[in-house]
Amino acid sequence: MAAGLTQVATCNDVHRGAGTEAAVPFGVDGNGAPALRTLIDIAPEVDSDALARMFRDCLDRRPFTVAEARSRLSQPDMTDRSGAQRLRSVLAGMD
Repeated sequence: MAAGLTQVATCNDVHRGAGTEAAVPFGVDGNGAPALRTLIDIAPEVDSDALARMFRDCLDRRPFTVAEARSRLSQPDMTDRSGAQRLRSVLAGMD
């Protein structure tokens, strides 16, 4: 990638894995990560507009639904996670 350019993540390469969770085909261990978890993890590092675009892109491509996102973001392990807080704000803005 050329100097000064930033790669923007989308759900372009999301695919269904062996289970029911959609996974992006990259990750630390090479096995991929669920698309929603990837958004949660990168949320603190991107601006609000980019995060909203990525979230809507994932909804269009359907690796997860709004209901699934709300359910995951409401689980106890997501309470204090900054990325989850930012995604909850994106969801609130969609209401």
